[in-house]
Amino acid sequence: MKHFIIALTLLFAGAVNAHSQTQMTSAQLSLTINQNLSEAQAGNAQAQEVIGKCYIDLKDYSQAIYWLNEAACQGNDEAINELGLCYQYGLGVDINRPKAAELFQKAASMGNDEAKENLKNLNRPWI
Repeated sequence: MKHFIIALTLLFAGAVNAHSQTQMTSAQLSLTINQNLSEAQAGNAQAQEVIGKCYIDLKDYSQAIYWLNEAACQGNDEAINELGLCYQYGLGVDINRPKAAELFQKAASMGNDEAKENLKNLNRPWI
């Protein structure tokens, strides 16, 4: 049942991330957080990642960093990539491009295609 709720939430969220073209409303983001909170608190990395991404969209970066770190510590490549973006752009942390590169590299080595692009684009002047 828990995997069904998370899967349903991910479909509903439509791959929530900092660069999403279709942003959820704050009410939808709060609902998604509430639907995943008990699983996240129980240690489910996918739920932690979903919550972290929702908090990015809500611009609550301290909560985003907390939940993304929780998921990243369990090897969630999406959370690791999102943390890289936080370090690249200074969302909830100081800008730290070497740390961003380290995180992108780690997620890329796990097969995360977005992290591969982020790593490639990290030092381009328009980024």
